[in-house]
Amino acid sequence: MPSAQETDPIIGASRPTVELKSLLAKFAVVDAPILVLGESGVGKELICKEIHRKSGRTGQLVFINCGAIPDQLLESEIFGHVKGAFTGATCDRKGKFQLADTGTLVLDEIGDMPFDLQVKLLRVMEEQKVQPVGGNQSIQTDVRLVAATNKDLEAMALAGHFREDLFHRLNVLPVVVPPLRDRPQDIERLVHHFLKKFCESKPVKLAISEKSLAAMIAHDWPGNVRELSNFVQRVCVLTSGPVIRFIDIPSQFLPAPIAQLYEENGPEEAEAPAEAQKVEREEIEDLFDYEQIIGLSEVKTTLPPGGIDAPNVLNSIERNLVIAALDRCGWNVSKSAQVLSMPRTTLIQKMNKFGFNQKPSK
Repeated sequence: MPSAQETDPIIGASRPTVELKSLLAKFAVVDAPILVLGESGVGKELICKEIHRKSGRTGQLVFINCGAIPDQLLESEIFGHVKGAFTGATCDRKGKFQLADTGTLVLDEIGDMPFDLQVKLLRVMEEQKVQPVGGNQSIQTDVRLVAATNKDLEAMALAGHFREDLFHRLNVLPVVVPPLRDRPQDIERLVHHFLKKFCESKPVKLAISEKSLAAMIAHDWPGNVRELSNFVQRVCVLTSGPVIRFIDIPSQFLPAPIAQLYEENGPEEAEAPAEAQKVEREEIEDLFDYEQIIGLSEVKTTLPPGGIDAPNVLNSIERNLVIAALDRCGWNVSKSAQVLSMPRTTLIQKMNKFGFNQKPSK
């Protein structure tokens, strides 16, 4: 029997995700318009599909991207047209409203809809009837309307770039899909989901180390779930496996302290043997522990209700970096200072601060 995680298309158990699922369960069974808002890549299309799935409507789920179709053709695509309505209209054609009858129509990128078409859409929403381009007869429809956008429609309406009356008509049941950076607790489940999805055809299934997963959790993911999905797919293609480690992750996806060490073994050391570079980069993973990376992520995104002891946290991170550099460079102070991008005298001061002595020679 499949688990709940496998059957639920909305993956995650963080508070924002749980609240989103609860909201969808309430909204889906109501026929009022729904406005799905969220940044690019958060999964608005998936949310629209889930609304239709939970609605109980028997008709089709029909999508139309208002920003991908030329203005002069968009009206025909949405409302249909009759034969002879314009050049090239050789026969009657049903629009998306008719195709979605007894189902759900999703107007994606609604913020890109032309002003004159917004007026006609408002009339259709009020009358529940559509009139094809060039036609004289109105056709009754039973359509659940869902609009989606990554734009701030309210601000657009106040600025006169979107009809205010249409905004209020669409905004009956608003759904704001949270960005991935607001629900980092979901990243682990999402990574495992995408690993399973993209590694189905590989003879050896990929796993991900705890430290690499911690690095994923620490990343901001400005492209949201779509960026994470694309990243995992790329890693599945490029990694021989069986475990994804730091060496498999591009430095831009790693926390800054790790990326800095990682980059030191990059193009400037290209003359070194490839195997030697690999060993150097694999050692980086051993310099950081799982809890430290998670701690960096939590300090970066949010603070606990009671606050934190920032001086001690930063002191601990600094101490670990100094130890890592010294160990890596055989306790050569000059080389360690270069690794840490600080003057030699500054490193000596920090060594004295933490009670370190230079490693005695044999």
